[in-house]
Amino acid sequence: MTSTPPTPPTASIQNPLNQRQGPRAPSPDPNNVPLTKGHLRELYSQDERKSIPVYKGKRGDQLINNWLKDAKRVAQSAGWNAKDQIKYFSDRLRGDAADWHSDYIDHAADKEDYDAWEKAIISRFLTEKEIENLKKQLNELKQMPDQSTQTYVSRLNHLYDIIHGKEIVLDETIAPPEAVVLARSLRKIRGEAKQKILLKGLLPKIVQAVWTRINVNSHYEDVCEIVSQVAQIYPLDIQEMD
Repeated sequence: MTSTPPTPPTASIQNPLNQRQGPRAPSPDPNNVPLTKGHLRELYSQDERKSIPVYKGKRGDQLINNWLKDAKRVAQSAGWNAKDQIKYFSDRLRGDAADWHSDYIDHAADKEDYDAWEKAIISRFLTEKEIENLKKQLNELKQMPDQSTQTYVSRLNHLYDIIHGKEIVLDETIAPPEAVVLARSLRKIRGEAKQKILLKGLLPKIVQAVWTRINVNSHYEDVCEIVSQVAQIYPLDIQEMD
């Protein structure tokens, strides 16, 4: 007669094992994860981008240069870098403008070059007629009696860059000599053109004082600095007097 084997002491083995392991740690709550500075910055930026108006690229929309101007104000307030600007500006594009951006990113050599992105979107959505109107605005630009010289100069530079593109900045230590010569020549042409518009549109009291401080060798940047210095001498209520 075969005897029945004894039952294995399952409970006596498992209990010490459970005692050694201790209670299982609870799973982390995804809604209770501490926020890092990166998270907070992203949340803030997502909220700020809503201040940028939607741009669809349709006729009747605001001009692309004005849309970019509004977007840049938000970017400056939020402290966005070039990469952020492309990311959050493009998030406000719809329709044809959104399609353009998608195609641009697919083919761009440098997807984080904001200046190239801005130049491309202006070229795509600013019509010849609109460019002619902007040229007229630039040529007729005047400093308003209640307008600071800083705002006036900023408006001048903005219009000029929209129409003619931003100045190409070269590293002259590594650029070919012929490229350096060309860049300097273009910088001089741009400076002379902007200086002429600047002096023509300044308020009488300001321009009179500026003329006494510049000479034939003064560059555009020099003249802008002189304008800023003179503006600190004359309050706005005196600037507009003849």
